[in-house]
Amino acid sequence: MYVPVHGKKARRQVRMAYWYLLLDGDRRAVYDEEGFPHNRVFVNWSGQIREEWTYPERHITYVFEGDEL
Repeated sequence: MYVPVHGKKARRQVRMAYWYLLLDGDRRAVYDEEGFPHNRVFVNWSGQIREEWTYPERHITYVFEGDEL
């Protein structure tokens, strides 16, 4: 199926929908409960991946080391 996408907002919505499909495990569970993070920091130090999702309205930060919360 091919659907033309026009405009910056539409392209962003397609990227976010695709990003959601790539989530698995703990990230999917947090996303399903909290929604899209307000701030998202991704750090790769010599192959060790760390990702922080921040929800400032609830004063919560989730830290993922590799694929686990």
